[in-house]
Amino acid sequence: MGANVSRNSFDYKNIEIVPVIAGFDENGKVIPIYVKIQGKKLKVTEFWVKSKFAGISEYHCKIMNGDTEFPLVLSYYNEESLWVIPHR
Repeated sequence: MGANVSRNSFDYKNIEIVPVIAGFDENGKVIPIYVKIQGKKLKVTEFWVKSKFAGISEYHCKIMNGDTEFPLVLSYYNEESLWVIPHR
């Protein structure tokens, strides 16, 4: 019987790594500003953070695409400094 081995926390078929432009608030917490999905730069207009597991934060965001605002969940992997979204 075979087994799958994951070499890192983001090695999973149901997530996609995305580039994010982020900053920091006055307390040093990470703030997502823009996310690039399918080559399109989208503005993060609002968010709230939920700690999912040790080292992973889940950002529940509102994203602007032109005149349309839609929800998006971004996960941030602290150890790897990676942002991911659910695979579409």
